[in-house]
Amino acid sequence: MIYERCVNVVDLHAGSPEERAFLEHVVGLLDNPRLWMQLVPVPVMYWRDRNTRIEARNATVPALAMPYSPGGRARGRLTLSLSNAEGNVYLSPFPRDLDDAKYVVMEAQARGATAVVFYGKPRRIVVTGRPDYSDSPAPVGIPVASATPRVLDLVGEMVELVSEVERRETTGYSLIALNSLDEPLVISAHFDHWLHGAADNCAGVEAAVKAFLNLVGQYDDAPVGLLLTTAEEGTGPHVPSLYWAWAARTIFRGWRFSPRALVNMDVVGHGGERAYGTPYLARAIAGLSAPIPYFDSIYLEMAGMPSLTISGIDGIWDVYHSQDDSVVDMAAVDSAAVSAMRIAAGLLREVPIPDVEKRLESLGVPVSDMSREERYRAWSLIYNYVVAYGGAAEYSQVMYVDVPNYLEGLKHCVAGCPHRVELLDGPILYEGGHYDAAALYRDRVYYELRR
Repeated sequence: MIYERCVNVVDLHAGSPEERAFLEHVVGLLDNPRLWMQLVPVPVMYWRDRNTRIEARNATVPALAMPYSPGGRARGRLTLSLSNAEGNVYLSPFPRDLDDAKYVVMEAQARGATAVVFYGKPRRIVVTGRPDYSDSPAPVGIPVASATPRVLDLVGEMVELVSEVERRETTGYSLIALNSLDEPLVISAHFDHWLHGAADNCAGVEAAVKAFLNLVGQYDDAPVGLLLTTAEEGTGPHVPSLYWAWAARTIFRGWRFSPRALVNMDVVGHGGERAYGTPYLARAIAGLSAPIPYFDSIYLEMAGMPSLTISGIDGIWDVYHSQDDSVVDMAAVDSAAVSAMRIAAGLLREVPIPDVEKRLESLGVPVSDMSREERYRAWSLIYNYVVAYGGAAEYSQVMYVDVPNYLEGLKHCVAGCPHRVELLDGPILYEGGHYDAAALYRDRVYYELRR
């Protein structure tokens, strides 16, 4: 069983020897004269926590290094006060949104902290050194770790965070298996994971492989593919601030891999899974939810292409990226695989194409006789991910919105208004409210579609 092989590897890192051994195992299971397979190289940052701990005069508390923080030894008094962070080790609870941990680290580093330790359930949460989400390099400059609340007993004492971390630039590999090169419908999942990664995402890999093999068996003449990606949790050698789904970015943008549609599996095995995807697919998929940006499907969604992810991520936040993500309900995994097959079978019959004419006309951009690719492009210009920043600490929220309507609404915003809005991995759209951002964006849509 692929799941058992996957979950038994603790911290299956992109670019690691364990990754190559796992892929060789999967290739052996998929060996079939009807399938064409290829390993796709991906430049990655290999990162491994060899041993991390917090040492005090009379106690040692085990800890987990936070990816992709640097290793080393950081000394200082353990403090809960940001105003006293300079020259000390800053101790903080995990923020409510775990991804906001990076803002805590950025603030502590700016105040001169020698290291940051988060307390609560020990987890591996990626931290970066920029407030935005882009391809720009964003490495963190100080060691960062997480530990149990036991570390609170050391507040006020001189401590040393010892983080034995190994980092190097190397190459990881994703696996593509196809029964046809003719624009296949692709089932995908990422196999790299932190700690045991039972739900995130060993169960997703198991479900994806089961769905793919059953589709291949049922549809002799239908082009179907399987994509198992490295570096979804992992990232590129320069540690970009938009760090996740790095291998998917490489494949969908660089390798020009263009599937008929993508059905991605990520975080399954506890029941309650939902499908999150490009909204126009709702015409063919009942109960489809708007996309959320945490999955490998993000880059096709940003391009307006037909893609979705089946996930139960809302139900596992209590164990997300912790040692406790170690078991799943295999019946729920099988159920997720059946859901993927059912959705894929429908998309093999017909993939809905975006209906964008009326929305474009409302923006003053009349068009006609658009190709399928032009419709995807038009959709991505109107509907996409934006990043809204607010608050003194530059905390952000990533949302999938009707971009022109969202910018129009900022004119009437009274309380809790963002002070800056960007396209995800794109330009600033709004800053300070001193101009008509909606009108400028409408001009951009017109230019992009009429040039």
